[in-house]
Amino acid sequence: MVALVEESEGGVVHVILVDLVTRAIICEREAKRTRWCSPLGDGALVWSDAEVGFRVVSTRGKPPEAEVILASPEPTCLGVWCRSPGNYSVAGGASDGTIRVWHLDLRGPPWSERKILEAKVHDGPVTSVTFTNDSCLASGSADRAIVLTRFAENAPLTGHIERRLHLTVRCRGMKIAGMKSTSEQELLAKLIAESQ
Repeated sequence: MVALVEESEGGVVHVILVDLVTRAIICEREAKRTRWCSPLGDGALVWSDAEVGFRVVSTRGKPPEAEVILASPEPTCLGVWCRSPGNYSVAGGASDGTIRVWHLDLRGPPWSERKILEAKVHDGPVTSVTFTNDSCLASGSADRAIVLTRFAENAPLTGHIERRLHLTVRCRGMKIAGMKSTSEQELLAKLIAESQ
């Protein structure tokens, strides 16, 4: 299964779930202002929705048999971890530097969701989230930091920052041969020397 975001010529956005084996469209839903989507097995689909956060819908039946809203203002990225068939963790980043994780149980009607992490761990918009395992989320941000955050089902929503890696600009070892003029080469060489 693969989930795709498609924008038509008229500006209408659709989220589409495709079975790659049969090359058939399993589900197609109109979506507003979405950029990220992911299948949840073959029974559900999650996508970002700028108005509400994240939307989880059943891929069986029209209209959707079930729908869950995961509230998150201004979603910027999406990650999914399959805990077991029908059990998922969904992570989302937001423009305010907050990461969120929800546990979804899609095994039976009704579906259930529970937020298990909500923490502001970045100083800029979160650009990427991915699970390292079922209790740790790695997130990256425009603040040039990568943060590993531990969380647990029955722990505080704030989680625990396990590690924070921050990228700093370094001039040492920079090549200056690609500069256009001699004056640019000299200026860069001077700045490198001053920084050491």
